[in-house]
Amino acid sequence: MPLGAREFQVTFQANLHTAMAQVRDFALYRCAELALAQGYPRFALGEGGIRTETATATPPPPSATPATGDI
Repeated sequence: MPLGAREFQVTFQANLHTAMAQVRDFALYRCAELALAQGYPRFALGEGGIRTETATATPPPPSATPATGDI
C-alpha cells in the first residue's frame, strides 16, 4: 500500500504453521520486489521497522440445543 511518493506499507499474513522467521523473510522479500519494481536498487525500513502481530481464532462452543431432523 503506497504511503507516499517513495514509501510503502507491506503486510503479510500467514497461518499458525508458518514460522515467524519465515513470515519476516517473506515480508522483506516483498519489500525488495517493490523497491526493484520502482527502479530502486535497495530499500530501507521506516521508523516502525518490522512489526509482528499474532491472532488466534477460537471456535464457538457447541450448541446447547440438540440438532433435530430425520436420520
